[in-house]
Amino acid sequence: MIALQGVSFGYPGQEYILDHVDLTMPEQGICAVMGPSGSAKTTLLRLIAGLEKPIEGTISGRDEQKIIMMFQEDRLLPWCTVMENVMLGMPSPVHQTARHLLTLVELDDVADRYPPTLSGGMRRRVALARAVAAEPDILLLDEPFNGLDTDVKLRISPFLREAAKLIVFTTHDGDEVKMMETERIFRIEGKNIIKL
Repeated sequence: MIALQGVSFGYPGQEYILDHVDLTMPEQGICAVMGPSGSAKTTLLRLIAGLEKPIEGTISGRDEQKIIMMFQEDRLLPWCTVMENVMLGMPSPVHQTARHLLTLVELDDVADRYPPTLSGGMRRRVALARAVAAEPDILLLDEPFNGLDTDVKLRISPFLREAAKLIVFTTHDGDEVKMMETERIFRIEGKNIIKL
């Protein structure tokens, strides 16, 4: 169970963007974090992932959990093929497993291509497959459906829903919340977070 207690955070020279946040996420399930652009959704994920440290407060529940975060930028290695990018995240790289993941995101036919030759939506799906390939306990997804058509979102969401014990994703789209069969919804309001 991820628990934030009295967490405040701000970047150097700026006011806090999160101020004394208390928040508890379950051990398993699917959670959405909603809010407009610039509302600190990404910062919250980075704090949970341990990429940022709170200025005040504590975050517990991460010990002995494998946490993987997929960023808003795809961060694919352009000199590696799609298959190689997916295998980078795997604890024990196996071509068959990587190809299966690419099939689930409907990209098995581009396994030997390089990221610069793909559309933005295709690169997004490669990044999703790579994140899942790492076999996380906690999967943090920052705007995971950016650039994807509605039909593609609907087809790959069942795969994503099974990708980790706990999935936390950011969005500003209520349809994505429904599509992911989200169990808990949090909204960032001002410098705090409320559970809906």
